[in-house]
Amino acid sequence: MFNGRLVYYLRKQRGFSQDELAKVFDVTRGTVCNWEIGRRTPSTKQFIDIADFFGVSLDLFVERSTLGASKEILIQIDAFFNDLEISEKEKKRLFENIKKLFEEKKEK
Repeated sequence: MFNGRLVYYLRKQRGFSQDELAKVFDVTRGTVCNWEIGRRTPSTKQFIDIADFFGVSLDLFVERSTLGASKEILIQIDAFFNDLEISEKEKKRLFENIKKLFEEKKEK
């Protein structure tokens, strides 16, 4: 199953709009939107082009392993911390919560 959420996070992380990404892949903005919400799946060629464009493994897009899920979480966290619309206060709060999670896990 194609993980369109990852397209969204990678796009946001790199600072592209849906229109800009659509131009890169020669599709409409609606097509990019449909990929991101999981309504449509890119063709095999587009799928490979997307992974190459963002410099990520195809495995990340198919959600087939725990490792892939872990990498996606890290990508999401990175996108969150690079999002200029999110306040520094919110970023700090998330960082502290993540830190607590790892500390609790370490204690067990």
